[in-house]
Amino acid sequence: MVVLIGGPGNDTLMGGAGDDTLRGNAGNDSLVGGAGDDSLVGGAGKDTLIGGAGKDTLMGGAGDDTLRGNAGNDSLVGGAGDDSLVGGAGKDTLIGGAGKDTLMGGAGDDTLRGNAGNDSLVGGAGEDSLVGGAGDDSLLGGAGKDTLIGGAGKDTLIGGVGNDSLSGGVGNDSLSGGLGNDTIVGVNPSSNNPGVNEIDTLTGGAGADTFAIGNSNNPYYVGGGGPAGLNDYALITDFQSGTDKIQLKQGINYTFGSNFIALDSGSGFDVIAIVSPGYDQGDLMFV
Repeated sequence: MVVLIGGPGNDTLMGGAGDDTLRGNAGNDSLVGGAGDDSLVGGAGKDTLIGGAGKDTLMGGAGDDTLRGNAGNDSLVGGAGDDSLVGGAGKDTLIGGAGKDTLMGGAGDDTLRGNAGNDSLVGGAGEDSLVGGAGDDSLLGGAGKDTLIGGAGKDTLIGGVGNDSLSGGVGNDSLSGGLGNDTIVGVNPSSNNPGVNEIDTLTGGAGADTFAIGNSNNPYYVGGGGPAGLNDYALITDFQSGTDKIQLKQGINYTFGSNFIALDSGSGFDVIAIVSPGYDQGDLMFV
Protein backbone atom coordinates (compact mmCIF):
# COMPACT_ATOMS: atom_id res chain seq x y z
CA MET A 1 0.00 0.00 0.00
CA VAL A 2 1.32 3.42 -1.03
CA VAL A 3 0.10 6.88 0.07
CA LEU A 4 1.31 9.71 -2.17
CA ILE A 5 0.33 13.37 -1.76
CA GLY A 6 1.35 16.00 -4.26
CA GLY A 7 2.05 19.66 -3.67
CA PRO A 8 0.90 22.90 -5.30
CA GLY A 9 2.70 22.18 -8.60
CA ASN A 10 2.23 19.81 -11.53
CA ASP A 11 2.87 16.40 -10.00
CA THR A 12 3.21 12.85 -11.31
CA LEU A 13 2.19 10.17 -8.81
CA MET A 14 2.36 6.44 -9.51
CA GLY A 15 1.05 3.69 -7.28
CA GLY A 16 2.19 0.10 -7.12
CA ALA A 17 0.63 -3.35 -7.01
CA GLY A 18 -1.35 -2.75 -3.80
CA ASP A 19 -4.33 -0.66 -2.70
CA ASP A 20 -2.91 2.83 -3.09
CA THR A 21 -4.05 6.36 -2.19
CA LEU A 22 -2.92 9.22 -4.43
CA ARG A 23 -3.77 12.91 -3.89
CA GLY A 24 -2.66 15.43 -6.48
CA ASN A 25 -3.87 18.66 -4.79
CA ALA A 26 -3.44 21.92 -6.74
CA GLY A 27 -1.80 21.84 -10.15
CA ASN A 28 -2.13 19.89 -13.38
CA ASP A 29 -1.37 16.45 -12.02
CA SER A 30 -0.97 12.95 -13.44
CA LEU A 31 -1.98 10.05 -11.18
CA VAL A 32 -1.64 6.36 -12.08
CA GLY A 33 -2.93 3.79 -9.61
CA GLY A 34 -1.65 0.57 -11.15
CA ALA A 35 -2.86 -2.82 -9.91
CA GLY A 36 -5.01 -2.93 -6.77
CA ASP A 37 -8.09 -1.14 -5.44
CA ASP A 38 -6.85 2.43 -5.61
CA SER A 39 -8.17 5.85 -4.58
CA LEU A 40 -7.12 8.78 -6.78
CA VAL A 41 -8.08 12.42 -6.15
CA GLY A 42 -6.86 15.04 -8.58
CA GLY A 43 -7.81 18.24 -6.75
CA ALA A 44 -7.82 21.65 -8.43
CA GLY A 45 -6.29 21.79 -11.90
CA LYS A 46 -6.39 19.94 -15.20
CA ASP A 47 -5.64 16.42 -14.00
CA THR A 48 -5.24 12.99 -15.58
CA LEU A 49 -6.23 9.99 -13.43
CA ILE A 50 -5.72 6.38 -14.54
CA GLY A 51 -6.92 3.58 -12.29
CA GLY A 52 -5.47 0.42 -13.78
CA ALA A 53 -6.57 -3.09 -12.80
CA GLY A 54 -8.72 -3.30 -9.67
CA LYS A 55 -11.77 -1.63 -8.15
CA ASP A 56 -10.70 2.00 -8.28
CA THR A 57 -12.21 5.31 -7.14
CA LEU A 58 -11.25 8.36 -9.19
CA MET A 59 -12.29 11.94 -8.34
CA GLY A 60 -11.20 14.76 -10.60
CA GLY A 61 -12.13 17.91 -8.65
CA ALA A 62 -12.20 21.41 -10.14
CA GLY A 63 -10.75 21.66 -13.65
CA ASP A 64 -11.04 19.93 -17.01
CA ASP A 65 -10.01 16.43 -15.99
CA THR A 66 -9.43 13.11 -17.76
CA LEU A 67 -10.35 9.95 -15.83
CA ARG A 68 -9.75 6.37 -17.00
CA GLY A 69 -10.93 3.48 -14.85
CA ASN A 70 -9.66 0.61 -17.04
CA ALA A 71 -10.34 -2.97 -15.85
CA GLY A 72 -12.47 -3.47 -12.73
CA ASN A 73 -15.70 -2.11 -11.26
CA ASP A 74 -14.67 1.51 -10.97
CA SER A 75 -16.24 4.73 -9.67
CA LEU A 76 -15.38 7.93 -11.53
CA VAL A 77 -16.49 11.45 -10.52
CA GLY A 78 -15.43 14.35 -12.69
CA GLY A 79 -16.44 17.29 -10.49
CA ALA A 80 -16.50 20.85 -11.81
CA GLY A 81 -15.13 21.43 -15.30
CA ASP A 82 -15.43 19.89 -18.76
CA ASP A 83 -14.34 16.36 -17.95
CA SER A 84 -13.72 13.16 -19.90
CA LEU A 85 -14.56 9.90 -18.10
CA VAL A 86 -13.99 6.40 -19.48
CA GLY A 87 -14.94 3.42 -17.34
CA GLY A 88 -13.37 0.62 -19.37
CA ALA A 89 -14.15 -3.04 -18.72
CA GLY A 90 -16.28 -3.76 -15.66
CA LYS A 91 -19.45 -2.52 -13.98
CA ASP A 92 -18.58 1.14 -13.65
CA THR A 93 -20.27 4.25 -12.23
CA LEU A 94 -19.48 7.54 -13.96
CA ILE A 95 -20.70 10.94 -12.69
CA GLY A 96 -19.87 14.05 -14.64
CA GLY A 97 -20.73 16.95 -12.33
CA ALA A 98 -20.93 20.57 -13.45
CA GLY A 99 -19.57 21.29 -16.92
CA LYS A 100 -19.73 19.89 -20.43
CA ASP A 101 -18.70 16.31 -19.77
CA THR A 102 -18.08 13.24 -21.92
CA LEU A 103 -18.82 9.87 -20.29
CA MET A 104 -18.08 6.49 -21.88
CA GLY A 105 -18.96 3.34 -19.97
CA GLY A 106 -17.25 0.66 -22.05
CA ALA A 107 -17.92 -3.06 -21.63
CA GLY A 108 -20.08 -3.99 -18.63
CA ASP A 109 -23.37 -2.89 -17.04
CA ASP A 110 -22.53 0.73 -16.37
CA THR A 111 -24.26 3.67 -14.68
CA LEU A 112 -23.67 7.11 -16.20
CA ARG A 113 -24.91 10.43 -14.77
CA GLY A 114 -24.15 13.64 -16.63
CA ASN A 115 -25.68 16.09 -14.10
CA ALA A 116 -25.47 19.81 -14.95
CA GLY A 117 -24.14 20.87 -18.35
CA ASN A 118 -24.48 19.80 -21.98
CA ASP A 119 -23.13 16.29 -21.63
CA SER A 120 -22.40 13.36 -23.95
CA LEU A 121 -23.02 9.87 -22.53
CA VAL A 122 -22.16 6.59 -24.28
CA GLY A 123 -23.00 3.36 -22.48
CA GLY A 124 -21.15 0.88 -24.69
CA ALA A 125 -21.76 -2.87 -24.46
CA GLY A 126 -23.86 -4.10 -21.54
CA GLU A 127 -27.13 -3.21 -19.83
CA ASP A 128 -26.45 0.41 -19.03
CA SER A 129 -28.31 3.19 -17.22
CA LEU A 130 -27.79 6.71 -18.59
CA VAL A 131 -29.23 9.92 -17.09
CA GLY A 132 -28.34 13.20 -18.75
CA GLY A 133 -29.55 15.60 -16.04
CA ALA A 134 -29.94 19.32 -16.66
CA GLY A 135 -28.69 20.62 -20.00
CA ASP A 136 -28.91 19.69 -23.67
CA ASP A 137 -27.51 16.18 -23.50
CA SER A 138 -26.69 13.42 -25.98
CA LEU A 139 -27.22 9.82 -24.81
CA LEU A 140 -26.26 6.67 -26.72
CA GLY A 141 -26.99 3.33 -25.10
CA GLY A 142 -25.01 1.00 -27.37
CA ALA A 143 -25.46 -2.77 -27.42
CA GLY A 144 -27.56 -4.20 -24.59
CA LYS A 145 -30.84 -3.57 -22.78
CA ASP A 146 -30.33 0.05 -21.79
CA THR A 147 -32.30 2.67 -19.87
CA LEU A 148 -31.90 6.27 -21.05
CA ILE A 149 -33.37 9.33 -19.29
CA GLY A 150 -32.70 12.74 -20.74
CA GLY A 151 -33.74 15.03 -17.88
CA ALA A 152 -34.38 18.75 -18.30
CA GLY A 153 -33.21 20.29 -21.57
CA LYS A 154 -33.24 19.60 -25.29
CA ASP A 155 -31.88 16.07 -25.34
CA THR A 156 -31.05 13.49 -28.01
CA LEU A 157 -31.45 9.83 -27.00
CA ILE A 158 -30.44 6.83 -29.13
CA GLY A 159 -30.96 3.36 -27.72
CA GLY A 160 -28.80 1.32 -30.09
CA VAL A 161 -29.02 -2.47 -30.32
CA GLY A 162 -31.23 -4.11 -27.68
CA ASN A 163 -34.65 -3.73 -26.06
CA ASP A 164 -34.24 -0.26 -24.62
CA SER A 165 -36.30 2.13 -22.52
CA LEU A 166 -36.05 5.81 -23.45
CA SER A 167 -37.54 8.76 -21.55
CA GLY A 168 -36.83 12.27 -22.75
CA GLY A 169 -37.85 14.20 -19.65
CA VAL A 170 -38.78 17.88 -19.73
CA GLY A 171 -37.91 19.73 -22.94
CA ASN A 172 -38.14 19.29 -26.71
CA ASP A 173 -36.38 15.98 -27.14
CA SER A 174 -35.45 13.63 -29.98
CA LEU A 175 -35.63 9.91 -29.17
CA SER A 176 -34.64 6.99 -31.38
CA GLY A 177 -34.90 3.41 -30.17
CA GLY A 178 -32.64 1.74 -32.72
CA LEU A 179 -32.66 -2.03 -33.28
CA GLY A 180 -34.86 -3.87 -30.78
CA ASN A 181 -38.27 -3.78 -29.11
CA ASP A 182 -38.10 -0.39 -27.45
CA THR A 183 -40.33 1.68 -25.17
CA ILE A 184 -40.19 5.37 -26.02
CA VAL A 185 -41.55 8.17 -23.83
CA GLY A 186 -40.88 11.77 -24.75
CA VAL A 187 -41.89 13.31 -21.42
CA ASN A 188 -41.22 13.02 -17.70
CA PRO A 189 -44.22 10.89 -16.62
CA SER A 190 -43.80 11.98 -12.98
CA SER A 191 -44.30 15.69 -13.67
CA ASN A 192 -47.60 17.42 -12.88
CA ASN A 193 -48.43 18.06 -16.55
CA PRO A 194 -46.27 15.71 -18.60
CA GLY A 195 -45.58 17.00 -22.07
CA VAL A 196 -47.14 20.46 -21.70
CA ASN A 197 -45.45 22.93 -24.07
CA GLU A 198 -43.17 20.16 -25.37
CA ILE A 199 -42.68 19.01 -28.94
CA ASP A 200 -40.90 15.66 -28.99
CA THR A 201 -39.76 13.58 -31.96
CA LEU A 202 -40.06 9.81 -31.47
CA THR A 203 -38.47 7.23 -33.78
CA GLY A 204 -38.77 3.54 -33.03
CA GLY A 205 -36.35 1.99 -35.50
CA ALA A 206 -36.39 -1.72 -36.32
CA GLY A 207 -38.42 -3.88 -33.94
CA ALA A 208 -41.81 -3.88 -32.23
CA ASP A 209 -41.79 -0.55 -30.41
CA THR A 210 -44.19 1.07 -27.95
CA PHE A 211 -44.74 4.82 -28.10
CA ALA A 212 -46.18 6.06 -24.81
CA ILE A 213 -48.49 9.06 -25.25
CA GLY A 214 -50.07 8.48 -21.84
CA ASN A 215 -50.01 6.19 -18.83
CA SER A 216 -52.57 5.01 -16.27
CA ASN A 217 -52.35 8.39 -14.48
CA ASN A 218 -52.33 10.98 -17.27
CA PRO A 219 -52.53 11.58 -20.98
CA TYR A 220 -49.42 13.41 -22.20
CA TYR A 221 -49.10 16.63 -24.23
CA VAL A 222 -52.34 18.14 -22.94
CA GLY A 223 -52.96 21.71 -21.84
CA GLY A 224 -50.51 23.84 -23.80
CA GLY A 225 -53.16 24.77 -26.32
CA GLY A 226 -52.13 27.13 -29.08
CA PRO A 227 -53.45 27.04 -32.64
CA ALA A 228 -55.02 23.62 -33.23
CA GLY A 229 -53.32 22.33 -30.08
CA LEU A 230 -49.89 22.44 -31.70
CA ASN A 231 -47.99 23.90 -28.75
CA ASP A 232 -47.33 20.38 -27.49
CA TYR A 233 -47.34 17.03 -29.24
CA ALA A 234 -45.28 13.96 -30.07
CA LEU A 235 -44.23 13.42 -33.67
CA ILE A 236 -43.85 9.69 -34.38
CA THR A 237 -41.75 9.43 -37.51
CA ASP A 238 -41.71 5.73 -38.41
CA PHE A 239 -44.80 4.06 -36.99
CA GLN A 240 -45.27 0.53 -38.37
CA SER A 241 -48.91 -0.45 -38.26
CA GLY A 242 -49.37 -4.02 -37.08
CA THR A 243 -45.97 -4.09 -35.39
CA ASP A 244 -45.68 -1.01 -33.17
CA LYS A 245 -48.09 0.15 -30.47
CA ILE A 246 -49.26 3.55 -29.23
CA GLN A 247 -49.97 3.58 -25.49
CA LEU A 248 -52.78 5.87 -24.29
CA LYS A 249 -54.62 6.48 -21.03
CA GLN A 250 -57.97 4.75 -20.91
CA GLY A 251 -61.22 6.53 -20.05
CA ILE A 252 -60.43 9.56 -22.25
CA ASN A 253 -62.39 10.83 -25.26
CA TYR A 254 -60.07 10.69 -28.27
CA THR A 255 -60.65 11.66 -31.88
CA PHE A 256 -58.78 9.60 -34.47
CA GLY A 257 -57.91 11.23 -37.78
CA SER A 258 -55.96 9.95 -40.75
CA ASN A 259 -52.71 11.40 -39.45
CA PHE A 260 -53.30 12.45 -35.85
CA ILE A 261 -54.83 11.59 -32.49
CA ALA A 262 -56.58 14.38 -30.58
CA LEU A 263 -57.98 14.67 -27.06
CA ASP A 264 -61.15 16.57 -26.22
CA SER A 265 -59.90 18.52 -23.18
CA GLY A 266 -63.21 20.27 -22.57
CA SER A 267 -62.08 23.63 -23.98
CA GLY A 268 -61.19 22.37 -27.44
CA PHE A 269 -58.95 19.71 -28.88
CA ASP A 270 -55.30 19.15 -28.09
CA VAL A 271 -53.27 17.28 -30.67
CA ILE A 272 -51.26 14.74 -28.70
CA ALA A 273 -49.77 12.63 -31.48
CA ILE A 274 -49.00 12.90 -35.16
CA VAL A 275 -48.32 9.55 -36.77
CA SER A 276 -46.67 8.72 -40.09
CA PRO A 277 -47.55 6.96 -42.34
CA GLY A 278 -50.74 5.86 -40.55
CA TYR A 279 -52.37 3.44 -38.15
CA ASP A 280 -55.61 1.73 -37.27
CA GLN A 281 -57.22 1.44 -33.86
CA GLY A 282 -55.83 -2.07 -33.42
CA ASP A 283 -52.43 -0.43 -33.00
CA LEU A 284 -53.58 1.35 -29.83
CA MET A 285 -52.99 0.09 -26.30
CA PHE A 286 -54.94 1.63 -23.41
CA VAL A 287 -53.65 1.53 -19.82
